[in-house]
Amino acid sequence: MLAHPITILAACALTLAGSLLLFFTLQCELARLRAAAAAQRRQWEEDRAELKRALQALAQEFEEQRKLARESPAAPRGSMNLSKRSQALRLHRMGEPPERIAAALGISRMEVELLLKVHQTVLDSVQRGSAAAAV
Repeated sequence: MLAHPITILAACALTLAGSLLLFFTLQCELARLRAAAAAQRRQWEEDRAELKRALQALAQEFEEQRKLARESPAAPRGSMNLSKRSQALRLHRMGEPPERIAAALGISRMEVELLLKVHQTVLDSVQRGSAAAAV
């Protein structure tokens, strides 16, 4: 059976109308997505510019702090106080070498060695005194 030519033309016209509707709908959707992408790109550019300004401010602050650190005199080193002496002796009893003790307490190796020699001298004199008292 052969369809009537008007039916075929009507079907073609409906198909063409549907295709045009889909085409224009797709064009509108594409335009909306492009606008959203452009807005997102602008937002990213603004965020990037803000981050760049913040980074520059931090770099400037860092440089100022570095200058202040270079210009200010060095803080005096801590002296050997009772707490450091007891810590040094405790570390020595644990078998730590003078270099490690000095690094751990923030004092010089020479100070640690002097402390250990004085401590050993005191121990020796105490032992001699107790040996003499026992005789």
